[in-house]
Amino acid sequence: MIPRKFLMTAVATPQKACKILIISQESKKPDKLDEVIKNAFPDSTLFFATSLQDVYQIIKNPDAIIIDNTFPFEEKYEICCSLKKDYRFQDIAIAFLSSEDERDLQEKLLKAGADCFLFSPLLTASAHAQVQSMIKLTLANRKNRFTREQLTDLVADRDILLEELQKSQEKYHTIFNNAIVGICLFDTAGKVTFYNKLMSKHMGQPGSNLT
Repeated sequence: MIPRKFLMTAVATPQKACKILIISQESKKPDKLDEVIKNAFPDSTLFFATSLQDVYQIIKNPDAIIIDNTFPFEEKYEICCSLKKDYRFQDIAIAFLSSEDERDLQEKLLKAGADCFLFSPLLTASAHAQVQSMIKLTLANRKNRFTREQLTDLVADRDILLEELQKSQEKYHTIFNNAIVGICLFDTAGKVTFYNKLMSKHMGQPGSNLT
């Protein structure tokens, strides 16, 4: 489970500095991807990884992940699946650099967990709009997770309280029924409501009526 503090503080708002992870096989980014992203988000911090292993070592909580088209499709697919299965990354929006004529591949990547695509040639204006939407999606995903975990905690707390209440009632019943003196309880109208085992003998009743 991700700590709540991490969930609520790890995501930058679209108006503030953000952390963007770019995954590429090459040091030279296609379509000057890093330059375009930096122009779209001047205050952002860019991180670069060339493999899934690099991702785990470089950054733990990016606000958006962009995977370029230097990878073979199978490898892109595997990277996306692995990130979406990892609780540390599954709420982070993932985009692939793609082209308009790759519709079949895009559908497969969407099934793997991709959230959107950045089409070549990449322009600053379109990159800003897309990445801003990705950051908002990441923020929404993490807030939803936080809310779900809050509800889970509340249910768990309720179950604990119910269990403690049950144990307390059982303990009270045991003490009441096995008391060395006869005990009888009355309501405000003077009617007998409960009596223990010893009192039942004096009243000629079979056993206790405290259940």
